[in-house]
Amino acid sequence: MFAHQDVYFPEGWFMALRAACDRLNSIDPSWAVAGICGMTPDGEFVGHLWDSGLGTVCGGRFDRPRLAASLDEVVLIVRRAAGTLFDPSLPSFHLYGTDIVLEAKRAGMKSYVIDLPIIHNSKATLRLDPSYLAAYRFMIRKWRAQLPWPTVIVQLSRNPLPLLLRRFRLRYRAMLSAPTLNPKFECPEAKARELGFAQASEDAI
Repeated sequence: MFAHQDVYFPEGWFMALRAACDRLNSIDPSWAVAGICGMTPDGEFVGHLWDSGLGTVCGGRFDRPRLAASLDEVVLIVRRAAGTLFDPSLPSFHLYGTDIVLEAKRAGMKSYVIDLPIIHNSKATLRLDPSYLAAYRFMIRKWRAQLPWPTVIVQLSRNPLPLLLRRFRLRYRAMLSAPTLNPKFECPEAKARELGFAQASEDAI
């Protein structure tokens, strides 16, 4: 399992993870990667987490694991027996969740989003910095035959318009909404209980 440093796992989460992996094994014994939020092949966002940078719950509860075209890197679970590896040539700390899903797909394996809510103590994304752009351009070159391809931030595409529009929207949002971004709360455990995330984890066992 790989997780960002700003994640809080509610009480019972790791027991629920074991149950979720057992369920995945029964549905698809050759699954490769799972995550807690991502995009379906149809471009639909699926997930369930509290994001402090946005001050809201992203997504919501869902029952069965959903097929993923890309996964957010906040939490990734890689089935060791699948043999799927991260690409060390991918520049910067972006889009490796999408890349490993595509690597699994190339090897004939599927990836999934599972409902295991967490608290993400993030800062709001106000711009796509040069490191993101470098990773984006790398992915365009590497996966040219698969494009366009959905990701949580912006669709991978040879057409520059989706990326330009996303950068414009983030810049506009930063100008108009900066005072309301990055709300603070003192205790992630209390927030998890307030949202029912700890109970949700226990129910999944």
